[in-house]
Amino acid sequence: MSETPHPLTPDKHYWYDQMIQKGFAEKDESYFSLYPQGNPSEIFKKTLLAAGGENVRLLDIGCGPGKYAEMVTPAYSEVVGLDLSANSIAYGLKHRKAPNLKFILGDSRKLPFENETFEVVSTRLSPHDLSEMMRVLKSGGFAISMRVGETDALELRRLFGQAGLVKKIDGYIARAEPHSQHLVEQWKESGFVRVESTEHEYDMYLETATDLAKYLSRVPIIPEFDMENSKHMQKLQEYAMQNTDQKSGATILHRHRNIIKGFKK
Repeated sequence: MSETPHPLTPDKHYWYDQMIQKGFAEKDESYFSLYPQGNPSEIFKKTLLAAGGENVRLLDIGCGPGKYAEMVTPAYSEVVGLDLSANSIAYGLKHRKAPNLKFILGDSRKLPFENETFEVVSTRLSPHDLSEMMRVLKSGGFAISMRVGETDALELRRLFGQAGLVKKIDGYIARAEPHSQHLVEQWKESGFVRVESTEHEYDMYLETATDLAKYLSRVPIIPEFDMENSKHMQKLQEYAMQNTDQKSGATILHRHRNIIKGFKK
């Protein structure tokens, strides 16, 4: 069963190609975050590190520039990063030097690997196909996915006119029905067992509106956002004025992630 791409996650790899070309592959903005339910990125990383082993291979689907793939290489015999963005793969090959890290240009909808090749498969904020993940996992293998939650940057999305998306999100919220519930059922229908999910909502505090603009340039919350577009920057200033932390003066951006994990029989 293929998993429908999450509406908050772009499935067009050209956005990432453009982001790399513009020089936004690495963080260049100032911010801090508060995590009442734990830092989802750290939880994701620690879970992957714990799943490793001397003869364990990891496939990282949608690896992007390879930052997170490289972080977990100490736990694995081999880590393979796969992405459909040629510029992301080129960046990873140039800047990530772990000897057991490989990069492959490929499509997550048709993974270029034999059946039962990997003990662990991960995907972080990237489109993926559950049937393909299941196919390349070995029996007893472990899979983990981090997804964008329905309340992520919701006020900012409203301001930038993502009407269809916001309407769908409002439906989930009105029904008190987390999107991750549907994802868990999809995982189970695809054959995964011992499926679990966790929700992580938190706030980012960006020092200035310019820092928020830099962040949006390398993270596709508003895929069409352009720092050189005066109307976009005007909307961003409007958002910043309405979402300012009175104590620090920072601009607040609400984030939402869910982490889903499961095993292959």
